[in-house]
Amino acid sequence: MVLRKFLIFSVLLVGGCTHPSARLQPAEAPVANWHNLITDEDRIRLRDWRQAFGRALATARKSGNGLSIDREGVLLEPDAAIDGDGPPPG
Repeated sequence: MVLRKFLIFSVLLVGGCTHPSARLQPAEAPVANWHNLITDEDRIRLRDWRQAFGRALATARKSGNGLSIDREGVLLEPDAAIDGDGPPPG
């Protein structure tokens, strides 16, 4: 019984002894700021997303998918969540 307690204590004691260089490293490297990675083509796509979305919906309706689009309701309306108020301060 004393030997069992000694072994448990030894394992717990030795388990806490680590070298400072053995600290845990982050699982992933920090993500770079997207502003530094975006290309000119990406900027154009972000700027023109509303027109592209509208064209895609019009094309889908012309292809006979109007009922499916209508079933989605406000989900496919780009301004459905905008109520005119800006984000709260802070």
